[in-house]
Amino acid sequence: SFIDYAGRALGFPRFRFAAYFFIAHLNESEPCGDDRFYESRKEAIREYSDIDYRDFNDGAFDYRWYKEMIEEIPAERIKMIYDNAKYVTVGGLHKRAQRFFDAMNGKISKEECVERIAASRNKDFCLVYSLIPLQGREDLRERYLFLQDFLKGSKKYGAQRQLGERRTVDIALDNLARAAGYADTGIFVFELEADYPHDIYRTYTAEDLELTPTIPENAYKVTLQIERKGKRLAAVPAKYAKDQTVVWLKEEVKQLNQKFRRIAASFEGAMCDGTAFTSQQLERMSRERTIAHALSGLVFLADGKLAVFSDGALRDTEGGKIQSRAVYVAHPVELKKAGLLRAAIDRVVRNNVRQPFKQVMREIYLKSEEERSQEEVQRFRGFSVNLKKCIAALKGRGWGVAALFRKFDDFYLYDFENVNRELHGIVFLDRRSEEIIPLRKVDDITFSETLRDVDLMIAISANAIYDYDLAMSTVEIRREILRSVISVLGLTNIAF
Repeated sequence: SFIDYAGRALGFPRFRFAAYFFIAHLNESEPCGDDRFYESRKEAIREYSDIDYRDFNDGAFDYRWYKEMIEEIPAERIKMIYDNAKYVTVGGLHKRAQRFFDAMNGKISKEECVERIAASRNKDFCLVYSLIPLQGREDLRERYLFLQDFLKGSKKYGAQRQLGERRTVDIALDNLARAAGYADTGIFVFELEADYPHDIYRTYTAEDLELTPTIPENAYKVTLQIERKGKRLAAVPAKYAKDQTVVWLKEEVKQLNQKFRRIAASFEGAMCDGTAFTSQQLERMSRERTIAHALSGLVFLADGKLAVFSDGALRDTEGGKIQSRAVYVAHPVELKKAGLLRAAIDRVVRNNVRQPFKQVMREIYLKSEEERSQEEVQRFRGFSVNLKKCIAALKGRGWGVAALFRKFDDFYLYDFENVNRELHGIVFLDRRSEEIIPLRKVDDITFSETLRDVDLMIAISANAIYDYDLAMSTVEIRREILRSVISVLGLTNIAF
């Protein structure tokens, strides 16, 4: 290739290694040129990095590659490539790679990033912000909370923008986790939240008011219990609204409730991603009361057995303490495969457990025998849906709009105003090769969660009455829920 030729001509043995570092970190959705050029770039980058090419496009940073480059290549040689980075792309798309390099070398400050983000919600500077060398644990927490606030601010914009900003924050958090030495971003998030436990669960006074932050049983939020002269009040009376203690407590409660929402979403993501915890990690995380409360409502799989978290430790269903290096937030698909789904649902029903998100009673979608020999799911074929409603339904689930539909036919090409689309099928693509994966090779959780999302999307956006039987989804879960309820009620005259 030209890069190899240039390296030889310059007498620069590691030229290819350094040049592709900058190419990998360009702000390019696809390199310019034909498909062969595009594929050759992807293959070259795979030689040097385990990070997915699409993640690089979205702003991921490879710290190991960077470290090897600055340790093995003279600074003046790297500067030569830095100065000429514009020649590997078009327009200003090289600037992201240069900014990333500048951030790692202390040439961009956190303050500058914050100013640029505040002025224009610049996504590139969100990524740069995650790369500036860390100054300790408190700095790490400050950046984590800043990115969470940025994501919260995206709610006032349209669905497409929300998707883009969510993806940027996810990649920035991945960068932060790698910078802090974590192999898994989920573990990073939980341990960081647990490092700063809130200690406000006691009674405060404001004149003759007594205010006590508390977590109600079977609820995942913090509320203020308010009493005056022994009498419970529903809300803080207006005359106390500006009292410093009242104002401070209300803000603390607000922050804790945001934390509850973050924790619930993170555990749900860990369930879907198959994140493995150790029992010791869960114990450390439980130092934060919001995390401990969320853990107490979940069901786990530890070494293939059902487990719960109570009294500060992971325990089996008999109450014995468990030590394990492979603990998973149990997905109902995995519970069913292990023959433990009925026991998990029974535990939740009998103990009246309200979970932080829908876990054991979650809808599951299993592959039919016919689908195991196919490459495409056709259960939803032919549904006419409203595109705008589809986007609204899936924007919080990490989907991109382009993933929903195949190439449009001529009818759609000439009818730009028409928001209605007809669904064909669902295919699963390998992120690296972009080849279709046969359904038998798609892992069961990914299959179930994908169909669950599409089912939800159709229920919300279909332009006709939705036939719920088509989804073949909730029969398994409903049967197990009914079994548990019938058992609790002591009914014996029921058959399935």
